[in-house]
Amino acid sequence: NKAWWRYFFGKTKEEKNNYARIKPIIDACKILKQTRTGALIVFAKYYDEQFYQNSCEVLEAKISKRLLESIFQKTSPLHDGAVVIAENKIKSASCILPLTDKADLPAQFGLRHRAGIGVTEANEATAIIVSEETGEISYAKQGRIKMNISFAELEKLLNKDF
Repeated sequence: NKAWWRYFFGKTKEEKNNYARIKPIIDACKILKQTRTGALIVFAKYYDEQFYQNSCEVLEAKISKRLLESIFQKTSPLHDGAVVIAENKIKSASCILPLTDKADLPAQFGLRHRAGIGVTEANEATAIIVSEETGEISYAKQGRIKMNISFAELEKLLNKDF
């Protein structure tokens, strides 16, 4: 029985490996939220070079908290646009994404939120959006958005989707 096993031994090996993959992302989001640094992180199931590379700076980098933080610093030349993560790597940064044309979105949504929703409408992708104004974290998937999510919720969603 898995529940019994977990009670005595904590997380399964698979869960530990998965947590190691998503921890730097969650840690970066914590800092970005605290400092009210706007961010858009896209998790692409398939990295379509045509779609992403035209408007992006190609990185092919290991996922790390400090790299994500650095990219989104307001003084970074890469801070505008999205970071795209696929194949367990930061594939590119500073990506210009298609905006959603949904009209029924909250007034406080700017380009970052519209791009986060837009990229999940057109592709098998999910997106984390950190608001510059409020520090609030939102999660977009299949053209829908969950606003003001907790880090526990973020961990659950990333575990499922990434």
